[in-house]
Amino acid sequence: HFQRSRSLGRSAYQDQRAITRSLSISAARASIDPPTLFSLPGLSYPSDFAQLANKAIRDCNSIRQELASALNEEDDGAKINQIQRAKQTLHLLDDISNVVCTVIDAAELCRSTHASQQWRNGASDAFGILSEYIGSLNADERLYRSLRTFVFNDENEHTATAHGSSNIIAQLPPEYQRMATAMRKEFERDGIHLNYTQREEARELNNVIV
Repeated sequence: HFQRSRSLGRSAYQDQRAITRSLSISAARASIDPPTLFSLPGLSYPSDFAQLANKAIRDCNSIRQELASALNEEDDGAKINQIQRAKQTLHLLDDISNVVCTVIDAAELCRSTHASQQWRNGASDAFGILSEYIGSLNADERLYRSLRTFVFNDENEHTATAHGSSNIIAQLPPEYQRMATAMRKEFERDGIHLNYTQREEARELNNVIV
């Protein structure tokens, strides 16, 4: 249907010219823009690693704010389709993971394998920045609350009562269920579901093990 409606307003000749012009522009840009490491946009020089790391943090913080706003709307009694909200929450949490991992995975590979000391140093800087940031993500109670409230529907008794007795996660497709379960296990591995005293005890035990 898209192709049909598109052809009503454009001739084949116009389409061909548009394609040729687009390819010419792309080729011109490719000849101007410097090559990027690992085909990662914006990664042309060692100093770009830190910039990409900081941009990833800004992008993730924006997503975190979106999830926090959703929690506030929930507290205000806002109505929204529960399955839609659960899927949206999982997508946003996955977006955070993708944004961070795109940069930190490239940094980890580069710092371990690149022949240039400058590149390895830049990658190590980015790796350190994002490793610390990931620690803050794992300890973010708002992210955990979003998962518990909108996906598992068991954040607290008030939430469960307000949402009714239906189990939201059981109504999601299998791939969403697996993803949600894995995310919850990752959060709770560091004791985010425990009270403060228990969490500190768990942190001390983890330090001993490490």
